[in-house]
Amino acid sequence: MALTKIKTQNLYIKRLNTGSAKPSEIGPHDIDWQSGHTWLNLIQSWEELFDIYNANKAPTEIQSIIAEVKAFMDTGSSQCQALLSYIDEARQGETALREAEAVSSSARKKQIPNDQKWLEIEIANSKVTDGFIYILSNRLMPGIYKIGFTAGNPDRRAREISARHALPQAFQVVQYWRTLDPYIVEQRIHDALSKYSRTGAFFEIHLEAAKDAVQAHLVQPK
Repeated sequence: MALTKIKTQNLYIKRLNTGSAKPSEIGPHDIDWQSGHTWLNLIQSWEELFDIYNANKAPTEIQSIIAEVKAFMDTGSSQCQALLSYIDEARQGETALREAEAVSSSARKKQIPNDQKWLEIEIANSKVTDGFIYILSNRLMPGIYKIGFTAGNPDRRAREISARHALPQAFQVVQYWRTLDPYIVEQRIHDALSKYSRTGAFFEIHLEAAKDAVQAHLVQPK
C-alpha cells in the first residue's frame, strides 16, 4: 500500500510538471486516500503491529529491514505533505489571479470613458527617461511572471505590488535591468509577449524566454 501511494504521488507530480493537470483539479483524496488508507492510519497500523509482534526483539538483520521499510514510509508521508502544501498554495495562487483578472476587467470597464485620465498617465510615464525593467515572481503563481518598469527601486516596487494584491506570499524580484525610456521599453516587451499575457502585466511564460524578450528591447546609453 505504501508503494502504491508513492507511485500515485509521483504520477500527480509528473502531471503537474507537464501541465496535464492543474492544482485546482486535484484534491487531498486523489493524493492521500487510496482505498481509504491515508498515510496517518497506515503508519499508525504499522506502529500497532510493531508492538503486537514485539518487533524490537527481532534479530538485528530483521530490525534493519524493518527500519528501511519504515524510513521508506516516512519519506512517502513527507513527500505527500509537501505535495499537498504545494497544491494548496498553487490553488490559492490560481484563485488570486482569477480575482485580479476580474478586478482588472471591472476597472477597465469603469475607466474606458475616462480616456483623458489614461492619456495623462501615459504622458507622465513616457517622460521617465531612465529606470528599470523588472521581472517579479510569486510562489503562488508558478510559471507566471509580472514584467513592469519603475523609475525607482525594483525591490520597493515589489513590496508595493505585494501590498496591493495582498497575497499570502510576497512578490520577489527575479531580475532587473537598467534602461533608457523604461515605459516605452516595457510597452514593447508587453507587445512582444502578448500571446503569453494573462492580465495586469502578468505573463504565463518560461522564465528564460521572458528574460530574452526583456534583453532584446533594452535601450542603452549611446
